[in-house]
Amino acid sequence: MSNVSTADLVEGRFVEQEHQRLRVGLAMLEEAIGDAHRMGRPELAERLHRLMEWIDRDVLPHAAWEDAWLYPDLDRDAGTPWATRVLRFEHSQISASAERLQADAELLRGHWTSEIAYRIVADLARLQALLAAHVVQEERFVLPLLEQQRRLVRTS
Repeated sequence: MSNVSTADLVEGRFVEQEHQRLRVGLAMLEEAIGDAHRMGRPELAERLHRLMEWIDRDVLPHAAWEDAWLYPDLDRDAGTPWATRVLRFEHSQISASAERLQADAELLRGHWTSEIAYRIVADLARLQALLAAHVVQEERFVLPLLEQQRRLVRTS
């Protein structure tokens, strides 16, 4: 096995492990959305804080890595920058959604209204939908491309 195929194998496994961590966070998001109507301000603030930690620790760095390293390789192999254009756009939507949640957390520190609670739930649902769809797209399209690259490298 060549160094290139070893690197491709590591890259593919890295993406799979990262997606497993994203799925754990997605489950936290779904739970927060489902529990929000039962939570008071302190509980919602704590849940939002934990979600923001996950976003800052796992989601945004993962997206930055994909944008900087993975997607350029896929675009190069596909011969077009359009191969990952939608995925990059989704990263910008996910980032904007994370910024909205951060603003929600700031609002929640200041005061509490049913409108703020509603906005938080809507923003959590928006992020959950964006991220879940993005992960599925990558697992259906990007991971098979990485596997195809590994097979091509092994046979050459």
